[in-house]
Amino acid sequence: MRLAFVNWRSALLLAFLSRYIAFFNPTITLQTRKGTVLDIPPGDRTWWSSLESFPFDCYRLKEIEDSTSFTFLDVGANIGTFSLAVAERFEGAVGIAIEPVPLTFRFLRRNLAQNGIGGSVAPEWGAITSQGETMEIHWNSRDSSTASSLLRGGIDAVAISVPAFRLEDVVESFDDGIDLVKIDIEGAEYGLLTDIVSLVQTVSIRRLIIEYHDVDGHGVPEILAALSRSPMKPVRIDQSSTAGVGLIFFDRGGE
Repeated sequence: MRLAFVNWRSALLLAFLSRYIAFFNPTITLQTRKGTVLDIPPGDRTWWSSLESFPFDCYRLKEIEDSTSFTFLDVGANIGTFSLAVAERFEGAVGIAIEPVPLTFRFLRRNLAQNGIGGSVAPEWGAITSQGETMEIHWNSRDSSTASSLLRGGIDAVAISVPAFRLEDVVESFDDGIDLVKIDIEGAEYGLLTDIVSLVQTVSIRRLIIEYHDVDGHGVPEILAALSRSPMKPVRIDQSSTAGVGLIFFDRGGE
């Protein structure tokens, strides 16, 4: 953490205190050594995703070749940590960041704007579904990263209705394919597999990253089987420190 953020000591202390002291809920601000500023909602453990995207580089952005015209799609953007990491790694990157939870969407929009990329990375409030209709999701304000259409997030989770889009409609603005697509929808990825396969068959995508979540009757084999009928080939699977959660990396043609 100290290698990525200039204010890592104070941020870590605030994150710890806000997690365990109910009335202490400051907005935590992180600043990377390259100048990216990230605001984290009060009392929300989404600060962990900042570690995944920056010092840990869980999405392996450093392995991707430099590009002066990088494009990406961030499905399940939360407060924008992945989108900001992409923008920091690839200057001038253009993308779309989709987030369904109203609170985290406000922080997503704030974080993009305060880093001067609100014009190149478009924040969209909503979820991705096959039908593109309104969706009910469950979320916990203490851990908005677990928001899902599935009943998750613990006893404090509440249900809210949000607008929804179809993948095929979202990607219409990308005329020349997409360099990177990240999908993190907390267990709902299995219901979207048909749409993902259709997407990669019709749109040239360089790399696809799906965060998998083991849920009843579903797991990594189902994702691999579905994508085996597509141009995308699995190149690695990284297990998270959380049991039953990890990242599957696919490259077009396995390159």
